[in-house]
Amino acid sequence: LWMDFGVGAATGRLIAKPVADCNQLEINRWWTLTRVALVTLCFLLIVLGLTIRPLVLDLFSVSDKLRDGASFLITGGVILTGLSIPLRGVTGLMTAQDRFYWIPLIQSITPWIHFIIFYVMLIRGHGIKSYIYAMAAGQSATWLLYNILIFTGTPRPRLDFSGLRFHRFKRLLNLSSNITIIGLVETVLNTIPAVIIARLGGYALVPIYNISRRAPLMVADLVNRTYQSFYPRLQCLYVTGKKEEFKKKHADV
Repeated sequence: LWMDFGVGAATGRLIAKPVADCNQLEINRWWTLTRVALVTLCFLLIVLGLTIRPLVLDLFSVSDKLRDGASFLITGGVILTGLSIPLRGVTGLMTAQDRFYWIPLIQSITPWIHFIIFYVMLIRGHGIKSYIYAMAAGQSATWLLYNILIFTGTPRPRLDFSGLRFHRFKRLLNLSSNITIIGLVETVLNTIPAVIIARLGGYALVPIYNISRRAPLMVADLVNRTYQSFYPRLQCLYVTGKKEEFKKKHADV
């Protein structure tokens, strides 16, 4: 998850000023540069993940009986995670366009799509492979919704390869490398509990741990993200006396 090396987060910071200045040329250049960087990282992540797959299976001493299923999970997880990387940076774009409220709403909806598909496939007898099918459904929903956001925004970024210059890549990497450290620490901290449980308590406890931890968080997350997404903007419109805009925004919510 940290293999985008902070490029996704850096996208928002680099594109914010051009959006504020309505500088379409710079918007297109930075958007194109970051997309090229993220697609490259997507390819590298998939290659790296598939290369170290045998090492991961050996690390956890996966038995021959479980090896095919575990290999399927790793392969699917690596490919789907890799394909999600090019969409990093949409959050920054939405923030710059004053449309950030869509991001937490999408992020609170897609886990439910994942959860429902996982449950349906599981009871239909697809076993552990249900997780990859569910992950694919969640990723597909995110791809669709994020692309709708990109193409309906103003100003809408377009591809412009004239921005692919060394000094721009250098500026991007200088910014993103600092963000990477934070992402790496967060990823490690989120991974450690599941790894400890798997090694000490057995693999069967991992899904129990995940479901018992995530289910209440998903419910709270939906409420909190909806509140946090819309309330500050509504409050601002109300306080500033923009009655008609407030009523329209309230109706949209």
